[in-house]
Amino acid sequence: MSARSIRYWLTRVIIVAACLCVLYFLALFALLRFPFHAFPHTLQTRHLTAYSDQAIDQKLAAHLQNVETRLAAMPLHRPDARYRVFLAHDQKNYRFYASLVRLNPQSQGFAVGLAGNIFVSVSTIQNIADRYGQDFEGTLLEGSVAHIIAHEIAHMHIGRELGFWRERQLVGWIKEGFAEYNAEVVAIRRESFEKFFRRVHHK
Repeated sequence: MSARSIRYWLTRVIIVAACLCVLYFLALFALLRFPFHAFPHTLQTRHLTAYSDQAIDQKLAAHLQNVETRLAAMPLHRPDARYRVFLAHDQKNYRFYASLVRLNPQSQGFAVGLAGNIFVSVSTIQNIADRYGQDFEGTLLEGSVAHIIAHEIAHMHIGRELGFWRERQLVGWIKEGFAEYNAEVVAIRRESFEKFFRRVHHK
C-alpha cells in the first residue's frame, strides 16, 4: 500500500472517529438535558420547576418551598432565575443519570450546568435522614432535599459567574465550601458557629 493510500484511509478513520465522538456527546447531552419522560410528575414554585418519578407529596412540596427561602438569602441568586430539578425516588433511575456523568450512584445529587438541570436522589437523602436525624442539621448529613437542591444551585451559580473552564480549575474545597455556605445561609444567620460546633462535634 502506498503512502498516499495510507494517508487517505487514516484520514477517513480520523473523520469517522471524530463523527462518532460528536454523536456520543450529543446523545449524552440530550439524555441529560431532556430527561422529562422519566419524571412525569411536576410542581412549580416561584423559581423551581420540579419533575419527579413519583407523585409529589406535601412533604416534598414543603422542601421545595424551603428551597425558595434559601434562595432568597443567597448572595448570587438572581430574582428572575429559574431552575429545573429532577427528583429520583427510584435509585435505579438516579443511578442511570449519575452514570452518564460518572458520579457515585450513592451521591445525594448533582448539577449539570451545561444542561441546566439538577438531579436529586430522594431515596439516598431519606436514608441519610433516617441514619442521622436532625443531629447534623446545617450540613450535608442533615438528610434534607432542600439542602441538596440549594447546594447544587450554588454550584450552578459558580459556573455562571466564572464560566465553565475557570470553575473547573477551582479546587474542590473552595467549590464545596461555597456551595455549603450558600445552602445554609439562613441557618448560619440563625445559629452561631459556637452553638453549631458544639451541636455537631459531640456526635
